[in-house]
Amino acid sequence: MKSNTKFLIAAIIGIISIAIILSIEIFPLDNKSNELSTSQIQLYQGMDQFDFEPTNIEELLSSGKPLVINFWGASCPPCRKEIPLLQEIHEANSAKLIVLGLDMGPEFILGSYEQGELLLAELGASYPAGIPRFKQTNSQSAPYQLQGQYVTGLPTTFFINSEGLIIRQWLGLLPKDKLNELVTSLIENN
Repeated sequence: MKSNTKFLIAAIIGIISIAIILSIEIFPLDNKSNELSTSQIQLYQGMDQFDFEPTNIEELLSSGKPLVINFWGASCPPCRKEIPLLQEIHEANSAKLIVLGLDMGPEFILGSYEQGELLLAELGASYPAGIPRFKQTNSQSAPYQLQGQYVTGLPTTFFINSEGLIIRQWLGLLPKDKLNELVTSLIENN
Protein backbone atom coordinates (compact mmCIF):
# COMPACT_ATOMS: atom_id res chain seq x y z
CA MET A 1 0.00 0.00 0.00
CA LYS A 2 2.80 2.38 0.91
CA SER A 3 4.52 1.85 -2.45
CA ASN A 4 1.25 2.58 -4.32
CA THR A 5 0.82 5.80 -2.34
CA LYS A 6 4.42 6.87 -3.01
CA PHE A 7 3.98 6.07 -6.69
CA LEU A 8 0.69 8.07 -6.83
CA ILE A 9 2.27 11.08 -5.08
CA ALA A 10 5.30 10.94 -7.39
CA ALA A 11 3.02 10.75 -10.45
CA ILE A 12 0.93 13.72 -9.28
CA ILE A 13 4.05 15.79 -8.59
CA GLY A 14 5.42 14.86 -12.03
CA ILE A 15 2.18 15.83 -13.79
CA ILE A 16 1.99 19.14 -11.92
CA SER A 17 5.67 19.86 -12.77
CA ILE A 18 5.09 19.15 -16.46
CA ALA A 19 1.95 21.34 -16.45
CA ILE A 20 3.88 24.24 -14.91
CA ILE A 21 6.74 23.91 -17.41
CA LEU A 22 4.32 23.77 -20.35
CA SER A 23 2.33 26.77 -19.11
CA ILE A 24 5.52 28.83 -18.86
CA GLU A 25 6.39 27.92 -22.46
CA ILE A 26 2.88 28.64 -23.75
CA PHE A 27 2.34 31.81 -21.69
CA PRO A 28 5.80 33.27 -21.19
CA LEU A 29 6.25 35.81 -18.43
CA ASP A 30 8.23 38.16 -20.65
CA ASN A 31 5.40 38.56 -23.16
CA LYS A 32 7.35 40.61 -25.69
CA SER A 33 5.92 41.78 -28.97
CA ASN A 34 6.93 44.08 -31.74
CA GLU A 35 5.24 47.36 -32.50
CA LEU A 36 5.76 49.61 -35.47
CA SER A 37 4.78 53.16 -34.67
CA THR A 38 7.76 55.30 -33.84
CA SER A 39 9.99 52.41 -34.82
CA GLN A 40 12.47 52.78 -37.60
CA ILE A 41 11.95 51.97 -41.26
CA GLN A 42 14.85 51.49 -43.61
CA LEU A 43 13.89 52.25 -47.19
CA TYR A 44 15.75 50.48 -49.96
CA GLN A 45 13.92 52.25 -52.78
CA GLY A 46 11.82 55.34 -53.34
CA MET A 47 13.86 57.74 -51.21
CA ASP A 48 14.04 60.14 -54.16
CA GLN A 49 10.32 60.84 -53.73
CA PHE A 50 10.96 62.78 -50.53
CA ASP A 51 12.90 65.91 -49.63
CA PHE A 52 14.49 63.90 -46.82
CA GLU A 53 15.15 60.25 -46.10
CA PRO A 54 12.24 59.14 -43.89
CA THR A 55 13.23 56.84 -41.06
CA ASN A 56 9.80 56.30 -39.44
CA ILE A 57 6.09 56.50 -40.19
CA GLU A 58 5.64 59.78 -38.30
CA GLU A 59 8.07 61.45 -40.70
CA LEU A 60 6.01 60.18 -43.64
CA LEU A 61 2.84 61.56 -42.03
CA SER A 62 4.50 64.98 -41.73
CA SER A 63 3.94 65.30 -45.50
CA GLY A 64 0.23 65.78 -44.79
CA LYS A 65 -0.66 62.86 -47.07
CA PRO A 66 -2.48 59.67 -46.08
CA LEU A 67 -0.58 56.39 -46.22
CA VAL A 68 -1.23 52.99 -47.72
CA ILE A 69 1.17 50.64 -45.93
CA ASN A 70 1.49 47.16 -47.36
CA PHE A 71 3.30 44.40 -45.45
CA TRP A 72 4.48 41.75 -47.90
CA GLY A 73 7.05 39.06 -48.62
CA ALA A 74 8.90 38.06 -51.81
CA SER A 75 7.78 34.41 -51.75
CA CYS A 76 4.15 35.22 -50.96
CA PRO A 77 2.01 34.54 -54.10
CA PRO A 78 -0.78 37.00 -53.19
CA CYS A 79 1.85 39.65 -52.44
CA ARG A 80 3.34 39.18 -55.92
CA LYS A 81 -0.12 39.80 -57.44
CA GLU A 82 -0.72 42.86 -55.29
CA ILE A 83 2.55 44.70 -55.99
CA PRO A 84 1.58 45.77 -59.56
CA LEU A 85 -1.78 47.02 -58.24
CA LEU A 86 0.00 49.09 -55.60
CA GLN A 87 2.30 50.46 -58.30
CA GLU A 88 -0.76 51.58 -60.28
CA ILE A 89 -2.14 53.32 -57.17
CA HIS A 90 1.24 54.98 -56.61
CA GLU A 91 1.50 56.24 -60.20
CA ALA A 92 -2.07 57.57 -60.25
CA ASN A 93 -2.08 59.16 -56.78
CA SER A 94 1.47 59.99 -55.66
CA ALA A 95 0.56 63.68 -55.29
CA LYS A 96 -2.30 62.75 -52.92
CA LEU A 97 -1.00 59.80 -50.88
CA ILE A 98 2.05 57.71 -50.08
CA VAL A 99 2.23 54.01 -50.88
CA LEU A 100 4.76 52.26 -48.66
CA GLY A 101 5.77 48.61 -48.96
CA LEU A 102 7.34 47.02 -45.90
CA ASP A 103 9.08 43.72 -46.55
CA MET A 104 8.20 41.18 -43.84
CA GLY A 105 9.31 38.14 -45.87
CA PRO A 106 12.06 36.99 -43.51
CA GLU A 107 9.79 37.27 -40.44
CA PHE A 108 7.13 35.08 -42.08
CA ILE A 109 9.65 32.76 -43.82
CA LEU A 110 8.50 34.14 -47.17
CA GLY A 111 11.74 35.26 -48.75
CA SER A 112 14.78 37.34 -47.92
CA TYR A 113 15.20 41.10 -48.13
CA GLU A 114 17.41 40.59 -51.18
CA GLN A 115 14.65 38.58 -52.87
CA GLY A 116 12.25 41.39 -51.99
CA GLU A 117 14.37 44.01 -53.70
CA LEU A 118 14.78 41.82 -56.77
CA LEU A 119 11.03 41.16 -56.95
CA LEU A 120 10.17 44.86 -56.84
CA ALA A 121 12.65 45.52 -59.65
CA GLU A 122 11.31 42.58 -61.68
CA LEU A 123 7.72 43.84 -61.31
CA GLY A 124 8.67 47.45 -62.06
CA ALA A 125 7.56 48.77 -58.68
CA SER A 126 9.04 52.15 -57.83
CA TYR A 127 6.99 53.19 -54.80
CA PRO A 128 8.85 53.58 -51.49
CA ALA A 129 9.68 50.20 -49.98
CA GLY A 130 11.96 48.88 -47.33
CA ILE A 131 12.36 47.06 -44.08
CA PRO A 132 10.42 47.67 -40.87
CA ARG A 133 12.44 47.82 -37.67
CA PHE A 134 9.97 46.89 -34.95
CA LYS A 135 10.57 48.04 -31.40
CA GLN A 136 10.16 45.56 -28.57
CA THR A 137 7.24 46.18 -26.21
CA ASN A 138 5.58 44.25 -23.42
CA SER A 139 2.11 45.73 -23.91
CA GLN A 140 0.65 43.45 -26.60
CA SER A 141 0.76 39.74 -27.33
CA ALA A 142 0.75 39.81 -31.16
CA PRO A 143 4.11 39.37 -32.83
CA TYR A 144 3.93 42.44 -35.10
CA GLN A 145 1.74 45.49 -34.73
CA LEU A 146 1.00 48.83 -36.28
CA GLN A 147 -0.63 51.13 -33.73
CA GLY A 148 -2.05 48.15 -31.86
CA GLN A 149 -3.41 46.46 -35.00
CA TYR A 150 -1.89 43.10 -35.76
CA VAL A 151 0.07 41.96 -38.79
CA THR A 152 -0.84 38.27 -38.63
CA GLY A 153 -0.23 37.27 -42.23
CA LEU A 154 0.90 38.52 -45.61
CA PRO A 155 -0.12 40.58 -47.40
CA THR A 156 -1.62 42.96 -44.84
CA THR A 157 -2.51 46.50 -45.92
CA PHE A 158 -3.26 49.49 -43.69
CA PHE A 159 -5.04 52.65 -44.83
CA ILE A 160 -3.98 55.54 -42.61
CA ASN A 161 -5.26 59.12 -42.80
CA SER A 162 -2.91 62.10 -42.67
CA GLU A 163 -3.48 62.41 -38.91
CA GLY A 164 -2.06 58.92 -38.40
CA LEU A 165 -5.33 57.10 -37.66
CA ILE A 166 -5.82 53.65 -39.15
CA ILE A 167 -9.02 53.88 -41.20
CA ARG A 168 -8.99 50.31 -42.52
CA GLN A 169 -6.91 47.14 -42.37
CA TRP A 170 -7.07 44.36 -44.97
CA LEU A 171 -5.56 40.90 -44.56
CA GLY A 172 -4.95 39.00 -47.78
CA LEU A 173 -4.98 39.90 -51.45
CA LEU A 174 -6.87 43.09 -52.20
CA PRO A 175 -8.93 42.82 -55.38
CA LYS A 176 -8.21 45.74 -57.73
CA ASP A 177 -11.71 47.23 -57.45
CA LYS A 178 -11.67 47.05 -53.63
CA LEU A 179 -8.18 48.59 -53.47
CA ASN A 180 -9.30 51.46 -55.71
CA GLU A 181 -12.44 51.96 -53.61
CA LEU A 182 -10.46 52.09 -50.34
CA VAL A 183 -7.84 54.46 -51.79
CA THR A 184 -10.50 56.78 -53.24
CA SER A 185 -12.29 56.87 -49.89
CA LEU A 186 -9.02 57.53 -48.03
CA ILE A 187 -8.15 60.45 -50.33
CA GLU A 188 -11.68 61.94 -50.32
CA ASN A 189 -12.02 61.76 -46.55
CA ASN A 190 -8.58 63.13 -45.76
